[in-house]
Amino acid sequence: MFRIEQVGRLGADNILFPPLGREEAERVARQQVDRMTEGIRKRMGTTVNVSDGICARLCRSAAMPVLGARPLVAAVQRAVPALVSQALLALPELDGSSGALSIEEFGDAVIAHLPGNDANVPVSLTWPFPVVRALRAEQVRRIAVHEAGHVVAGVALTRMRPLQVCVRSGAGEAGGFVVWDDAEANPLLLSGVPGRLALLLGGHAAERWQFGETGISTGSGSDLESATRLALTLLKEEGFGTSLCFQAEHELEHSTAFRAMRGEREREARAWLDEALTLATTALKKEARLFTALVDRLCKDRSLNAAAMEELMIQFGTGALLRSDVPIAISVPSRSIVSA
Repeated sequence: MFRIEQVGRLGADNILFPPLGREEAERVARQQVDRMTEGIRKRMGTTVNVSDGICARLCRSAAMPVLGARPLVAAVQRAVPALVSQALLALPELDGSSGALSIEEFGDAVIAHLPGNDANVPVSLTWPFPVVRALRAEQVRRIAVHEAGHVVAGVALTRMRPLQVCVRSGAGEAGGFVVWDDAEANPLLLSGVPGRLALLLGGHAAERWQFGETGISTGSGSDLESATRLALTLLKEEGFGTSLCFQAEHELEHSTAFRAMRGEREREARAWLDEALTLATTALKKEARLFTALVDRLCKDRSLNAAAMEELMIQFGTGALLRSDVPIAISVPSRSIVSA
């Protein structure tokens, strides 16, 4: 019904593709590369051998688990012709009508050479994507800890269901993320605020728990911003605080909103965030076995879909938390939030 480019325009916010693990991504890359090189052989008579190292580099440069195979396929379609064209220009012995060509990794470089030709000097090729360094094992684990913290805190303290968790989205632009099914999240009730804030702070709480107060890393900025913005918005615009008001954003702003109440609202928001961090940490420690299993799987597979996460939750006795008919016990801080 839809062309592939139309599906792609829907984006990760509207459609979830089957997530690709590292092994699956490399297999897709290998298949697509072989398909393209076979097409080149049929059209030009030149056999092109692309190494597995090049396929792995393509995965590091372009694989985005949340978008399935599409970005990786597009990267292969862009990279292979570009590399072959460079090789044809740089190797006069290869006239494009016969012979064989090998494209391989050589350290950090990409080279082309004519196998079996002792007189041939390998030539360096320009990689058509920004160079992306592979994550070190400790980096992968740290990101996995952070994202697993979001998943466990969210499952334990809200009605939201995780649809996908990834350690890295591709090309290095994001360390990791969780996609949530928020079908039951609206409208947000006052009684649900602690859990929602705990979900947002779950990654930060997991790092503090696993690595200590001095071991937390950069990477929580967007989470802290989101949690702070949510708390302040609910207090200033939705009347969720101790004083019923709609507060102006700026104290000198002329409007029908209250002014000069920023300090009071910020103190309440700070109390909410402190309580949410405690809630998240308590939930992580209570569900330590599930948390550890999620971290281990993310280190191995880099991404998990809803079915894989639910399987782990059932295995460790937390599957009932996903059922809407099972109540969630949340300690509501009486000093700043009351039950709706």
